[in-house]
Amino acid sequence: WAFFEVGSNTLEKAASESKYTHILVDIWHSDWTKALIMGGFNVLIPAFFGLNMLNAYVRKRRNRTDSRDKFTPLGRRLFNEIAAWDLCKVMNRVCILAELFFMLQVGVSRLTYIFLS
Repeated sequence: WAFFEVGSNTLEKAASESKYTHILVDIWHSDWTKALIMGGFNVLIPAFFGLNMLNAYVRKRRNRTDSRDKFTPLGRRLFNEIAAWDLCKVMNRVCILAELFFMLQVGVSRLTYIFLS
């Protein structure tokens, strides 16, 4: 509703001046957020790129595109975004989050066993 009533230019201007928007952008560019994404979608990321390459191949064979790229435009944007990340830092944080998750699971199960006995 606000988009149609106020207009996109006014909303973009208000968002660029908002402190909350800057905080959200900083969170989005954080290595911890990237680690959560990589940990959450771990197997689906290579599957997406494989299907995207297959999609681009079928488009080329059916003469639907003149692109020589092995990805579709969406796949290329996502690949370039992930390639720009410092993957060593991100994967290190994925390992830390996995260890914390494991410790939480084991700790809660032990505490449950102790308190219910």
